[in-house]
Amino acid sequence: MASDVPALILGPHDDSHDMANVQHYPLRLSCYVRAFALVLMIALFVVIGSPLQWISLNLRLFPSRWLPQLFHRLATSILGINIVQTGNYHKNAPCLIMSNHVSWSDILVMGACGPMRFIAKSEVASWPLFGFFARLQRTIFVERGKRSTIPRVNQKIAEAMAQHDPIVLFAEATSSNGTRIHPFRSSHARAAAQAAEAHPHKTAYIQPVAIYYRGRWGMPLGRHERADIAWYGDMDLVPHIWSIICQAPIECHISFGEPVACHGTTDMKALTAQAEKKVRDMIVAIRTKA
Repeated sequence: MASDVPALILGPHDDSHDMANVQHYPLRLSCYVRAFALVLMIALFVVIGSPLQWISLNLRLFPSRWLPQLFHRLATSILGINIVQTGNYHKNAPCLIMSNHVSWSDILVMGACGPMRFIAKSEVASWPLFGFFARLQRTIFVERGKRSTIPRVNQKIAEAMAQHDPIVLFAEATSSNGTRIHPFRSSHARAAAQAAEAHPHKTAYIQPVAIYYRGRWGMPLGRHERADIAWYGDMDLVPHIWSIICQAPIECHISFGEPVACHGTTDMKALTAQAEKKVRDMIVAIRTKA
């Protein structure tokens, strides 16, 4: 009997099986804990936060700007997304943020940095729960593929900018696989020129912002690992949220560039190209940072 015990504990097959259980059980348990905490937090916001936000919006009360930021900060914390922020959003002037787009989690990361409002495709408005939250955050919806709607949407964006809340435009008009940036589009950037025309100082700002998922489990991400975090193409949302939960902790860098002034006569195509180049340069700087 004595000789059988060491064989059971130290045998190569059983040892690797036990080690796998030791390594994966805590990780799997943490996934379920994070998922439960996320569902509980969302439920609390539906029951308590949503009515408070609705009242705040209708009565134009102060909490309407900061409740979404609280939601995003709690969500990123629960999901295990550690935000490394450089710079800050432009305040006290009409500002359109032009950012690259990697995943649905970009919204949580950006929203955790300040009282942001977002521009999203119109389909989001009909999504269960997510569309409800998007409307409460005063999201501006865009009907993509219908150029005839651009002037009307741009007017809404310009009016929102006049309220001095940063408006986030994911200027690629789609999400990427995390390893490349699509060309920025200038269609809705023209709203900044409209906001400048309506402003007493005849000035608005375009601010380039770079989002880059740099690490996971304390290790730098490779090309294929970065694609695991990206949400693009026809990926289903809920399975991808579960994937992010199980990959935590994830390190996300967000870099706010210097705002660039624009006026009613500014060449917005050129300014959009300038913002795209700045975002690319910031991502290179994040990637190569020691």
